[in-house]
Amino acid sequence: MFKSGFLGILLALVPTVALATNVPGGVLASDTTWTAAGNPWTIQGTLTIPVGVTLTLEPGVSVTTPDDTALNLEVLGSLVAVGTADDSINILLHGNSIRVRGTVVADHVFVVGGQPSFRVEGSGSATFNHSTLRSGAPSLDISGGSLNFENGFVGNCKQVMKTTGGTSTLRSSLIHDCTPTGTTPLIKISGSSPKVTLVHNSFFDNGGSAIDGFMNGGPTDVSITLYDNIIVGKGSYGLRLTNVLAPVVHHNVVWGFTDANYVGVSPGEGSVTANPLILGYGSLTENSPARNVASDGTDMGAVPYSGLPAHPVLLEGILRSNRTLTGDNVVTGDLLVPAGITLTLAPGASVMVKSWKDGPGESSVSLKVLIAGSLKAEGTVEAPVRFDHEYDYDVTTLQGQASFKHARVKGALTFWGSATFEEVTLEPSFSIVIKGTGSATFKGITGTGSGSIQLKDDSTATVENVTLSRASLYAEGNSTLTVKDATLTKGGVSVSDSATATVTDSHLTEGYPCLRVLGGSLTFERGTLEKCSSAVEATGGVVNVSYSLLRDNERSSPALVGGLHLANVSASIAHNTIINNKWGALYIATQPQNTVEIRDNIIKSNEYTGIEVVPASNISIHHNAVWGHSSNYKGNPTLGPGSLTQDPLFVSPRHLTLLETSPCRNSASDGTDMGAFPYVPVPGASIVLGGYSLTTSGNTKNSVSARVYDAEGLELPHAVVTWSATPEVGTIDADGVLTTGCTLGSYPGAMVARSGNASASVDVTVQLGSVQTVVVTPSQVTLRIEETQQFSAKGVDFCGYEVPTTFQWATGHTAAGRISASGLYTASSNVYSDAKGIQVTAGGKTGSASLNILPGPLHHLSLWPETVTMALNSSMDFFATPRDRAGNTLPGSVAWSVVGGGGTIDALGHFVAGSVAGSFPKTVQASFGGLTVAADVIVTPGWLHRVEVMSASNEVRTRGSIQFTAQGFDEWGNKRVGSPTWTVMNPALGTIDSNGLLKVGTVAGFFPGAVMARMTDGFGTEVTGLADVTVRPGPLSRLVLMPTLVTLEPQATQQFGVMGFDVDGNAVTLSPTWSVVTAGAGAITPEGLYTAPRVAGTYSNSVRVGAEHLTLTTTVFVKPAAVRRVEISPEAPAVVVKGTVPFQVKAFDAYDNEVTSASAAWSVVKGGGSISAAGVFTAGTVAGTFADSVQVTVEGVTKATGVTVTPGAVSRIAISPQGPTVAAGSTVAFSAKAFDAYGNEVTSAPATWKVVNGGGSIDGAGVFTAGIVVGAFPGTVQVTVGGVVEQASVSVVAAAPSRVVLSPQNPTIPAGGSVTFSAQAFDMYGNEAPAYPATWKVVNGGGTVNASGVFSAGTVAGTFLNTVQVTVGSATGTTSVSVTSTTPNPEPECRQSSDCGGGETCNAGVCEAPPTSGGKEGGGGCSSSGTGTSVFGLLVLVMLAFDSRKRRAAR
Repeated sequence: MFKSGFLGILLALVPTVALATNVPGGVLASDTTWTAAGNPWTIQGTLTIPVGVTLTLEPGVSVTTPDDTALNLEVLGSLVAVGTADDSINILLHGNSIRVRGTVVADHVFVVGGQPSFRVEGSGSATFNHSTLRSGAPSLDISGGSLNFENGFVGNCKQVMKTTGGTSTLRSSLIHDCTPTGTTPLIKISGSSPKVTLVHNSFFDNGGSAIDGFMNGGPTDVSITLYDNIIVGKGSYGLRLTNVLAPVVHHNVVWGFTDANYVGVSPGEGSVTANPLILGYGSLTENSPARNVASDGTDMGAVPYSGLPAHPVLLEGILRSNRTLTGDNVVTGDLLVPAGITLTLAPGASVMVKSWKDGPGESSVSLKVLIAGSLKAEGTVEAPVRFDHEYDYDVTTLQGQASFKHARVKGALTFWGSATFEEVTLEPSFSIVIKGTGSATFKGITGTGSGSIQLKDDSTATVENVTLSRASLYAEGNSTLTVKDATLTKGGVSVSDSATATVTDSHLTEGYPCLRVLGGSLTFERGTLEKCSSAVEATGGVVNVSYSLLRDNERSSPALVGGLHLANVSASIAHNTIINNKWGALYIATQPQNTVEIRDNIIKSNEYTGIEVVPASNISIHHNAVWGHSSNYKGNPTLGPGSLTQDPLFVSPRHLTLLETSPCRNSASDGTDMGAFPYVPVPGASIVLGGYSLTTSGNTKNSVSARVYDAEGLELPHAVVTWSATPEVGTIDADGVLTTGCTLGSYPGAMVARSGNASASVDVTVQLGSVQTVVVTPSQVTLRIEETQQFSAKGVDFCGYEVPTTFQWATGHTAAGRISASGLYTASSNVYSDAKGIQVTAGGKTGSASLNILPGPLHHLSLWPETVTMALNSSMDFFATPRDRAGNTLPGSVAWSVVGGGGTIDALGHFVAGSVAGSFPKTVQASFGGLTVAADVIVTPGWLHRVEVMSASNEVRTRGSIQFTAQGFDEWGNKRVGSPTWTVMNPALGTIDSNGLLKVGTVAGFFPGAVMARMTDGFGTEVTGLADVTVRPGPLSRLVLMPTLVTLEPQATQQFGVMGFDVDGNAVTLSPTWSVVTAGAGAITPEGLYTAPRVAGTYSNSVRVGAEHLTLTTTVFVKPAAVRRVEISPEAPAVVVKGTVPFQVKAFDAYDNEVTSASAAWSVVKGGGSISAAGVFTAGTVAGTFADSVQVTVEGVTKATGVTVTPGAVSRIAISPQGPTVAAGSTVAFSAKAFDAYGNEVTSAPATWKVVNGGGSIDGAGVFTAGIVVGAFPGTVQVTVGGVVEQASVSVVAAAPSRVVLSPQNPTIPAGGSVTFSAQAFDMYGNEAPAYPATWKVVNGGGTVNASGVFSAGTVAGTFLNTVQVTVGSATGTTSVSVTSTTPNPEPECRQSSDCGGGETCNAGVCEAPPTSGGKEGGGGCSSSGTGTSVFGLLVLVMLAFDSRKRRAAR
């Protein structure tokens, strides 16, 4: 009988229209559904859902609990809360909990609070999908039963989950922003029987440690499975397992924890220890190392990659697309550039590669950069790139292609692919290693500090035009090194193993040694080895040195000479110059397999020995010049032909070219010169002169001696010296005799001696000679009487240069005047002329000046006549005479001019009157010596010749007037006085009065000669003048437009015109302005050419013309043109089978104007139905698209359109596959096809899928996901399309084994004994799976096991943990075995099964209970992934064993 309180619960649960529903607590009596209409549902006390009762929460339901009351929602029956993505179910728990001992199914549920949020106990079952748990403490507490949490979110919690029993699965979920207190982990696993599976989850932005599995009391077989997770944190550890014997851990990213990422467990196969590079809510960025590396080949974590670009800050991970770097960049973690991907450094960019990345705790882990694709580090001269490494550790490996250009490179690089270096600076401590079949090219490289380029394996490298300091080149393995034009300072080339090195045209200095050969082959040609610790140190392999210089090298052990130390090598030493090396030039000690040839060398002045050998028949020495040693040869070598012991005669000790007379010339084995430097003429390096300065005068001869020396200061007595001199200093002959010129001064380097490229110069100074000529200045002078003139004189040498001296002055005659001792001359009062009138003497030489004395200055000028009256164009002569103060006529011409008009005058004073009448005072002027006199001239006019009629303007409007005047003129334009008589010659013009005022009539036009003036002079001559008059029309009064109306087709043209008239009808000249005033009505040019618009219609008053203040408009009619195109509507319609569509047609001209006057003809040409003459289409029964089937023709223009005939209503459904078999947890994709009554497939109707008979779930796309219960589910998959339903059956079978249980567990058997093991396999859902084929093996000793699981103990006693292992598929189970000593042999508990009781069997002398079978709860037994032996099972085993012993004792 119900309690009275429960009635209140029922009443409270009845749906009402209230805005809130209070649930007082208690026990639900029957299935109940809460809807959103009752929101919020407030549980006010503990509410129990009893067994057999279901509480259903519909989408949008909101449930809350009070924050001041402790209560639980007890689920003993079922709680079904299935929301939707758009309408979730919200539960606010505060500090309360949902306790699950029945069944909870939650989808799209949002839960906030809870202490814990959900507690699963006993045999309870909780399944969550697409759900969120926030602020739980913890969110999940599992002590029994099962939990399946998928595609969800747990956040803002104090703990995600703690479990002490049952089965817990978290899959594809986000764990975010949870902050446990103290040492509490996010997930705590403890107890003896929990089974925990974490797959494809993402832990990030949480506090504390992540997962802690701590089992008290020693090793346990607790089942813990973790794979495909991303676990990122900042607490102490990521995964810590204690006393867990066989966890399944693989394919996880665990990263960022302070003490350790893993404790008590190894990461397992496929795990990644690197920053997963996630952003936002667990989203993988493009470069994430967690992409495509999960155990199933997908992305690790809960959120698959969805296109998020590369991490904006961190340059690490895996580049998935080409990337170009700019600015400064730092590689902070492992970086992979896969094949096919290019990493580019833009000009000016830099990359710093860190050597270490953060490891667990305070540790650091070596960082790795692998470039399997391409690296393009190419800058410019102005903006080079940098590729740096923090330290010198081997961090970066390049397997693809790399190019460095205008770059600075620092640190270690390892190449397995190909690389080019061009114009690159290798910074100190660089290390470049080329391995495998890698190759590299170095051009224009500079090395600024210590470093190395190493070739290994079968690699190749070309080094060309490089300059390295403190850096060496190494060829090892089977590599090939080619060096050209290299300069190596304090470095060298080393060859070993089977490597090959060729060095040409290179200079090596101060190396230690410069060349080292331990094996392989080294060829050195046309180079220099200088100041090395040893030039060549070879202890194996092959050495070829030719045409090279080895000098000034030191000796360093183990080498015995500073030149070439050849021990146990084959060598060819040919055409070298070896000089001034410490100890000796060559040391040779061979083995029988070696061959050494020394030929065509010059070996001179080495410290002690030229060539030292350990005597052997495989040493060939011939055609060498060895000279200048304490011992030229040591060890009694056998000398072949052509061996010389003479001074080779170099040009100088440092210039090692042979002299022409050298005994080494043409003495080599090949007929050429010995040594590295054959004879060539040696140019002078310097010239020493007998003097370097010369002082002389002009036209003298001087010579200077010259001697030529080479670069070392040795004289070249036969050198040819060529002399030259600057033109300013003079000329010089081939013997160096200089003849000075006449240019005085100092000339540095004026004489130059040259020999080859050497030169020397002499400074020359040219100075004055003696007086040869006396020069008087001025040399000629003309003075007036009694004037003075200062003369000067100078004495000059042959070159005309003035020479300081004293002078004596004199005149040529007393009549000439007098001159002082200083050369001041005073003229006499007489006129005088003398070519040598002035004389001066100096240094025995005399000079003179010409003298001419003239009259005094002008005093006055006389003129005649002073006044004259003349007729036009008449003439007369004027006269003027200049005189000095004494009355003497001065020579010279008088200048005549006319300054005031009236006529012209020539140079002799002949004046001609002009044609202009008038009075011209002081117009005739005579000028001389600055004096001017003038005469007056009067010119009288001529007879009347013409009359000129004038007015302000000869243009006038009609009805206007003009004032005319008249003026008479003689033949030359001089005015004549008179009164005119006026006459109008054309009456149409108007009338004129006696004063010349013309009044114009109404006729416009041009009236030539229309106004006449008549005048007479005093002589009776009558002369007339005429004037033209232009009468302009009056103001514009009206306009006339032509044509007035026009009809055109689109874009046709029409020339418009306009005329203007005044009020009297006179035409007025216009400047019209044309325009189209209606928008879209066409266009018109400034000249009135109109173009019709494209659109047909009537454009009223659209064309306008304006002139001055008047305007006119006209209307244009635009009619459509011929039909050009046709439109059908609707276009490509869809119509159901047997349906109809009325079509319409419109015709248009070329300008899109609709043509309405034409008729249309309809037809169906490609099937699909029929059409009437009115254009009504009737569809057939076959669905499909009939392209261009409906056709219409209008005035010869045809248009077609398609018709899509759509299927009718759904009549039947075909579903596929039918009756599939699916593994638990796996998926199968169903498809459905719908057909109408005519057999046409209906594709437009949506399909609705659902599961109606259990077995799993299905999504909207028809993808069926099998559940965890195996069995046959007939007709469970149902699809509905267009109201028609179809079903399919499904069989669910066990999934692949995920764990294996061995029986017996942990047996104890005597040494040499045996036990038969059996195995049971279970999938991840606890369904028993076939346990075959099974693979048995012993992994930790103790004995052997055969393919049938029979274990045979060995002879060594002890406990062998987890030694017996069986593998079924990918699942593995283990058990331990204890082997007891055979001495003494204990009494067996049984010898046969009949000795035991209670269904026990005798196994190896021990009575054993039968093995318990596994089930959904895991069963008994212990395995690497099972739940372990339960306490109850252990108790039963102990009791059975005790009972057996009692019975055996009784027997």
